[in-house]
Amino acid sequence: MQYTEADISWQARKRMMKLLRKTVLTKRASGEELGEFFNIIFGEMEGEGETMSVENAVEYIYTFFLVANETTPRILAATVKFISDHPKVKQELQREHEEIVRGKAEKEGGLTWEDYKSMHFTQMVSIYPK
Repeated sequence: MQYTEADISWQARKRMMKLLRKTVLTKRASGEELGEFFNIIFGEMEGEGETMSVENAVEYIYTFFLVANETTPRILAATVKFISDHPKVKQELQREHEEIVRGKAEKEGGLTWEDYKSMHFTQMVSIYPK
């Protein structure tokens, strides 16, 4: 039997969706501390008001990873190039980031969304590249 690229892609998608569904169900049942990404997803699934089904959450995660896989490397490469072309921008980014890290207690984990929101210069560089 001859398989087309579409057949192969569809089979890969089915396998990935099955793996994601198993992961989502395992994470929800585990009770362990989850990362911010899954907390957002689960918050939508378990939050007040309209809830998201497991199938919709799996579809959302799959779509997010698919889109991120295609665009993230290009965006990161362009960002690194633009920043390296402007040493003053790089210096100010480093200063801002070091200030945030110094302000965190040793026991705290990585950066949070609140930390990012406090990075005013970083947001200007991220949103308004020149």
